[in-house]
Amino acid sequence: MLSKFLAKFKWKLLAASVRGPGHIKDDLPNQDCAYVGFAGKFLLVMVCDGLGSHSHSDFGARTLCKLFPECFLEWSKYRPNKIDDLLRLLQARWLICVRCQGVDTCGCTCQLAILSPKGKGWIAQLGDGMTLVRHNGGINKFTEKKSGYGNETIAMGEGNLLPYWRRSKIDLSTSGNRLLIMTDGISEDILPQAEGKFVSTFDLFFGMSRSKGQNALKKELTDWPTPHHLDDKTIVAIEYR
Repeated sequence: MLSKFLAKFKWKLLAASVRGPGHIKDDLPNQDCAYVGFAGKFLLVMVCDGLGSHSHSDFGARTLCKLFPECFLEWSKYRPNKIDDLLRLLQARWLICVRCQGVDTCGCTCQLAILSPKGKGWIAQLGDGMTLVRHNGGINKFTEKKSGYGNETIAMGEGNLLPYWRRSKIDLSTSGNRLLIMTDGISEDILPQAEGKFVSTFDLFFGMSRSKGQNALKKELTDWPTPHHLDDKTIVAIEYR
């Protein structure tokens, strides 16, 4: 069903997620989670990364991804449908759902995209990870500007998180425009001067059939070249045809 929608609305899609060597060694689950789907004609993408210090962060990440399409449909009924209202709704629903495990054990970062059939919409990010947008040949980057310790980040939890969300309108309406959303297990190993080249490497994966492209992408994440890497790795890449 997803493949039919992607073809109908002119989207190419690749997504892959692998457990990091550290979690494999310690027999821990993948704390990342990704969602890709359609709500009506809108393409929805979400990538969440559970905090390593939280014992149920994988549950928190899965819960937020599950809530995304439900919250989007409720939010989209109303006009004007401001993006801030959707972010508040996501947090409120998430808090209710994770109380059973304890909010302070379920923290996760979040990156999302909402795209119309014409390739226009919103992106938003809470916490670390990185979103790269190729628009008409240029590369725009959205990522957290850290000021504390290297492993500190903002994540879903109690309190007013709205000031910590970064959001921007997005335009992928030209053929070849591309969006990559990835967790910090990938983004922290990409040098700023290599970001454009990294986006361009997806020419290879998008040139394959979707199943072969995803298998090849998953293998690249599994065989990640950075020495001593430990973290889970998740990426969603979409392109407007």
